[in-house]
Amino acid sequence: MKILHVTKRYPNATGGDAFVVSGLEREQRAAGHDVVILTSRNAEISDAPHVIKFGAALTAQEIDVLNARRVLTMAALAVRAPALLRRVRPDVIHVHTVDLGVALSLAARMLRIPTVITLHGTTVGKATAPKAKRLLESALLVAGRYRRVISMDPSSFPALRSLRLGRRLAYVPNGIDVTDLAVHEEPTPVAAAARTVLFVGRLEPIKGLVYLLSAFATVVRQVPDARLELVGDGAQREDLAALAQELGIAESVHFVGRRDRAQLSRGYREAAVFVLPSLHEGFPLVLLEAWAHGAPVVTTRVGAMADVCVSGVDSLVVSPADAGELATAISQVLRDPGVAEKIAAGGQARMAAEGEFTPSAVAAGVARVYELALAERRPAWAGADGTGGGAGTVQRSRRGQRGQRAAVNPDLRTS
Repeated sequence: MKILHVTKRYPNATGGDAFVVSGLEREQRAAGHDVVILTSRNAEISDAPHVIKFGAALTAQEIDVLNARRVLTMAALAVRAPALLRRVRPDVIHVHTVDLGVALSLAARMLRIPTVITLHGTTVGKATAPKAKRLLESALLVAGRYRRVISMDPSSFPALRSLRLGRRLAYVPNGIDVTDLAVHEEPTPVAAAARTVLFVGRLEPIKGLVYLLSAFATVVRQVPDARLELVGDGAQREDLAALAQELGIAESVHFVGRRDRAQLSRGYREAAVFVLPSLHEGFPLVLLEAWAHGAPVVTTRVGAMADVCVSGVDSLVVSPADAGELATAISQVLRDPGVAEKIAAGGQARMAAEGEFTPSAVAAGVARVYELALAERRPAWAGADGTGGGAGTVQRSRRGQRGQRAAVNPDLRTS
């Protein structure tokens, strides 16, 4: 089978969607499928024979901004889509972004190519997202007319059902391969850990970092030797540095930029607490990475965390945009080793659960979604066996079958 993934990001560009697509590609290739990537024209994205970069050149910050370059890219893709799809001849298209997906949608329907989409962090129904953005994403999602819609965030299903997508919905969680991480080393015992509060991610407004800095200003009054380490880069870096200065905590806040995998693993292991203060999320990979490394987690009740995390067991979960509640939770972990040890062990136990958050479980769930989509529609060039890419059925790896129960929840596929 030939699969075309359509994504804004792909390694070595940073972002959870880039790593999700890359991990899924690896599993699908291991199962014998042919995979092609259609992605942004971004200098950080590696060139490869199976990677098609399309559209106007975009910086890392522009990829998420609706600007003239992205609109022109959508228009150009819509015009050139029929020729592109005839050249690639995919059996199924897997979209990871609504703008490029809708640009391909008409040509995909003309050529009878079943198309599915994964929503990595939908704004639909999210009061924390700007209304205009919610309405635009809803319109683009409906216009795409996808055979199946995958969401990593169970809390999004009521809003998605309101768009009459109920029968087409599927839940597939995120997963990580712990062999990619340096988790074989023992985490630093919480009692002996430096008082480091760690954040990993893009420095963007959606991550709630303004509230984290405000909370940390309270934390350092209670725990004077605490330090905040912000790993990552983004458009908000200068504003956040100015805010830290204004709050009088600049000496305790460290902007360390991007880190490679080994450095990230060391940071997770040495952190006294990992904090994810997001205002809006899908299913962040950094949550799984922190759990895998044994870091105590404090997170906000948004996206998948509202359903996946169990506060007081594997994390402390607080309300978004509430600096006071966030400060209380961080201070509790820093000052109470018993709480820190308990939620750190709880997170590691979640990652040790058989097949719950693994790439093979994700691939198995996605394979089931492909099967449902292909049962309803076959591409115009499908052969006698029903496919055009050489594989008669969607194959699952043996490892993937073990995790299928965790990857697809049948209850969420029905309205």
